Amino acid sequence: MADVKKEGKVVRILSKHEIVVNLGLTDGVLNHHEFLVYRPGDELRDPDTGESLGTLEIVKGRGMPKHIQERLTTLRSSETRTTRTHESSVFKLAGLSRDVQTEVPFSDVEIGDLVRPL
Repeated sequence: MADVKKEGKVVRILSKHEIVVNLGLTDGVLNHHEFLVYRPGDELRDPDTGESLGTLEIVKGRGMPKHIQERLTTLRSSETRTTRTHESSVFKLAGLSRDVQTEVPFSDVEIGDLVRPL
C-alpha cells in the first residue's frame, strides 16, 4: 500500500467495529487499503548488545475503509474469527456443522491511537 505515505490517528470511535481516522482522499486512501490500529508500547532492547530494536506496537486491530472523505476515513474492523456451529439439534445428532465467520471488534481502541497502512 505504498499510496498512503503517512501515519494517522483515531479521531472518533463510532462503535466497537467502526472508527474514524484523520487520513482521507488527500492522503491517498483507497477502498482496498488495509490499516493497522495500534498504540506504541515500550522501546525494546537487545539483551546482548543493548541496541534498540524499536518500539513495540500494541495492536488494537485491523480495518478497511467503509467511507472515505477528503481528510477523514471511517474504518470497519477487517478481522474475523471462524467458529464451528451446529445448525440445529438434528445437525448436531448427525455430527454436521458449518463454519461461521464473525467480525472481531477493535480492542480497547482510544482516540489518539495510531493508524498506519499495511
